[in-house]
Amino acid sequence: MIDSQELFFMSLSSSDSSLDAFQTMAQRLSQLQRVSDVDAFTDLIVKREAQGLTMIAPQILMPHAVGSVVLKNTVLVGLFPTLQYWNRGLSVRLIVMLATPNASAAQNDPQLMALLTKLADEQVTEKLVAQKTVSQVQLLLQ
Repeated sequence: MIDSQELFFMSLSSSDSSLDAFQTMAQRLSQLQRVSDVDAFTDLIVKREAQGLTMIAPQILMPHAVGSVVLKNTVLVGLFPTLQYWNRGLSVRLIVMLATPNASAAQNDPQLMALLTKLADEQVTEKLVAQKTVSQVQLLLQ
């Protein structure tokens, strides 16, 4: 469905706070050479979340950042081993982090749009949060 060159997966630690999880994911994006500045990218994510949580389905958060620190459209999916208590009393199991250099790059990416359409399906999101491993999540999204 989405090109494996744009979609990546990782495990998150159950001890991570929301900021720690965002920083860990930003570091992974930097390792993948998808963002040029970990701190600047993390700041973009945190500022976006401060505007309102990006919960797209029960237990699924979709933080996103648009900016020049993003080198290429990328989706990084992080799975917590257990349900995490998040800001504002919400619970999160899966983080689907979107990174794009500009809004038009995202809107003109058919693979990214296909992934977002898939994530809009309630049956898909219910299956995603029920998975135990990153590889199981990966199978559902590819």
